[in-house]
Amino acid sequence: MKTLFVSAIRRKIFLIIAISLALLGVFFVYTEYSRSEQEIESHYKKQLQEKKNLVREHVNQAIKYITFQREHAIARLRSHLKLKIQEAWNMANNLYKRNKFRTTEEVEAVVHDALHAIRWFNGRGYYFVIGIDDGLMKVHANNPSLEGSDATKLVDPEGVWL
Repeated sequence: MKTLFVSAIRRKIFLIIAISLALLGVFFVYTEYSRSEQEIESHYKKQLQEKKNLVREHVNQAIKYITFQREHAIARLRSHLKLKIQEAWNMANNLYKRNKFRTTEEVEAVVHDALHAIRWFNGRGYYFVIGIDDGLMKVHANNPSLEGSDATKLVDPEGVWL
């Protein structure tokens, strides 16, 4: 009987040890699983932040490029506009010299007709002339209804007074 009792106690101890080891194993597995889940989440957040930073850098580079291109386009347009203004001045001056014998109104009409007909930049560029002495719109090739009106009250699309 003593052997049976010892044998039963051994089985119970073995069972307790086995259950304890199983619980300890489950605890370690759960702990490792939780730790790996946290590592995955941390890695995901890190990768997401790196991708955001990369996209932000690309957007900033694109903005810099667009700004650079815009500034150079504006500089080219201003340079071209200065040439067009010089051409108009030369043409008007030449027409004035050739028509000195005519009245001021006739010379203005000749210059008006010459400048009114000229377009550039695929029809988007045109001349307008404002009288220095009276501020009246003398030529406006894009909107002839403005001719003769007081140009001192006009502003361009950017809010600059003409």
